[in-house]
Amino acid sequence: MKPFYEKTRDEKSFILLAKNKRFINYTMHFHGVFEIFIVKKGNFTCICNGKTLSVCDNTIAFFDHYDLHYIPYNQNQAGTFQYIMTIPPRYLLKFNELRNGKSFAENTITDEKLCNSIISLIDEYLEFESDNDYAREAVIDLIFSQLYKKMTFVDQFQRSKDFMIIKNILVYIENNFKENISRKSIAKTLGYTETYISKTFHQYIGYSIPHYTNLLRLSYIEKNKNKKDKKLTTLIMESGFKSVQSYYRNKKLTDEFPPSDN
Repeated sequence: MKPFYEKTRDEKSFILLAKNKRFINYTMHFHGVFEIFIVKKGNFTCICNGKTLSVCDNTIAFFDHYDLHYIPYNQNQAGTFQYIMTIPPRYLLKFNELRNGKSFAENTITDEKLCNSIISLIDEYLEFESDNDYAREAVIDLIFSQLYKKMTFVDQFQRSKDFMIIKNILVYIENNFKENISRKSIAKTLGYTETYISKTFHQYIGYSIPHYTNLLRLSYIEKNKNKKDKKLTTLIMESGFKSVQSYYRNKKLTDEFPPSDN
């Protein structure tokens, strides 16, 4: 099961909330937003960065920015009560400052009182105050201040070396895909050999670095091509393709195209 970068999730600047979702069948994936999975009643087995997590009654699971995670479909979901919430980084400035670059020693907390408190905050403020950004920020601060008291942390370097490399490559490509980037430039920037980053990236993502870069370029064009002030040829050159012919060649060869929105 190949993990994938859920780019469309990162393109959304608002909090997403799903309550009592009946069919949870996500493949292994990762994104830049922070994700919380709250189970008031039920029993789920999740995976985070290769670790198996038991998420049952009154348990909160949390997945950090770019964590590889998976929430499988539970055939016995009848009677379960759960929430999934994703929070963009802009809401977590205070929390990320508090933890000072450290990652989580554990990705779950089982605590009935904490679980009830967070669910109450979500129900009262986030589910119905979707247009009030000030309220959302205040509630997120309150939720994460409660979580922070129960969380345990480890230094970032203790995390998987490969995971950190994948994260750094993804961030680099995301920030530079419009430029003339290559495996050589990425390897030089990150301080690894071209062979190592190419092999590791393909192992986790399932694409070569050039192919993935071109997918982002195609996605950028698709997302912006209906804007009246943008001609297709202008978008092609802005996206990082060296020619119109290169764009059409990659578009034709690309069977799997990431949606610009969903």
